[in-house]
Amino acid sequence: MSGDILYEVNDGIGRHHLQSPQARNAFTFRMYEQLAEMCQQAENDSSVKVLLLTGAGEKAFAAGTDISEFKSFSTPEDALNYESRIERVLTALEKSRLPRLPRLPECALAAVSRLPVAATFA
Repeated sequence: MSGDILYEVNDGIGRHHLQSPQARNAFTFRMYEQLAEMCQQAENDSSVKVLLLTGAGEKAFAAGTDISEFKSFSTPEDALNYESRIERVLTALEKSRLPRLPRLPECALAAVSRLPVAATFA
């Protein structure tokens, strides 16, 4: 399904696969919440030994937040709530007990984003 994150566990690898290549895998607010839920699920699953984060398509790993999400903002609190959500989700990923490996397309290697930085490069 477009705009979602698929999660599966096989052979000790928890795979998070971003599913919106038409938007360069930009995160909707729903996708941030899915990532948080999936990370918690992986943390609680002793069979998971590593997390692999991938994105659909060849153009981008994750382009950040889908800017169309900001259309709904009408108050300064909306912006603060957004920042709080991002901080909560990415901090949970960074503090995971599990090694986190992003699978970046070649074109994304020079890009700076907190999501791949939150991963552990091995």
